[in-house]
Amino acid sequence: MSSTLIARNPALTIPPSQISTLGDMFFEEKLSKGGSFSVGGYIDEDSTYWYNQLYQDFGWKRNTEGGWSSYGGRDIKRGFLYINLKKGVSVYFYPVESGKGPTFNSFRVTINE
Repeated sequence: MSSTLIARNPALTIPPSQISTLGDMFFEEKLSKGGSFSVGGYIDEDSTYWYNQLYQDFGWKRNTEGGWSSYGGRDIKRGFLYINLKKGVSVYFYPVESGKGPTFNSFRVTINE
């Protein structure tokens, strides 16, 4: 995602209470070149695909145990929404530990002229 972000804030800290998996828009921001974009529209079926894409775009590699290892890649922070306008998706990482609820969700990103 790093080279395709065109929003002023490609990673935003958002509390979990503001995240909606009901399909409605929960975030909107203006673009530096005019227009705006909005985030909303829960992606269920391909959520893990976009999660994996984010890790790969940030320079992480799969390790032998099936997890992710960083070899100089960008850190992923919990409680942040990562936005990729070019791909039209965002991934939110919940600030909770694994096993206590979802660890991430993916959402659609819409460019508004």
